[in-house]
Amino acid sequence: MRNEFVTLLKELLRLIYAEIELINGGDLEVVRRGYLDKDEVKRMWVTALVDTGSYMLAINENIQEQLQLPVVEKRKAQLANGESYNVML
Repeated sequence: MRNEFVTLLKELLRLIYAEIELINGGDLEVVRRGYLDKDEVKRMWVTALVDTGSYMLAINENIQEQLQLPVVEKRKAQLANGESYNVML
């Protein structure tokens, strides 16, 4: 019985990933205004680790550069383990 419980628990706690599409929202606005063709919108698919306790998504600088996303502000962010980092938003 215990082994079945441990196996079930491991299955429930496995890491879940999702394929998501990231899109430059500024490009979408320029398309809406008629200044850019929808095929020119910067977008990319990435595999992301799902975190049900998160309400924001963090991307690395490489993705930020590829999508040409502007830095709006800088803030201190705290990880689940308590570590803090300065991040660009």
